[in-house]
Amino acid sequence: MTDIWTVRSLKAALDSSAPVRAGEFTPRIVEGADPVLLVTMHHHGDLELFVNVSEAQISASVLLWPCDEQDDRAAFNEFLLKSQQLVPLSNFGIGSVDGRDYYE
Repeated sequence: MTDIWTVRSLKAALDSSAPVRAGEFTPRIVEGADPVLLVTMHHHGDLELFVNVSEAQISASVLLWPCDEQDDRAAFNEFLLKSQQLVPLSNFGIGSVDGRDYYE
């Protein structure tokens, strides 16, 4: 039998893991139309990862840095688009938070 993960079952599994017990990261559920798992990685400057769970996949998203801090943004964007063939299981996008664009 194959287990089907949900946001709640993934959080429960993480809560019982050694890294959570050691305080390395904290998972919590953010309620909404679809609940999302917010994982705060304390050993990495409280980096926040948003984890979505569906029947077919588990995906994570993280804000990397503000777009306006990227040197030669056009060249960097072109690099990201071309590198997708080299790293097919990753993706990059631009998300807006409080009116500021971030790479994610």
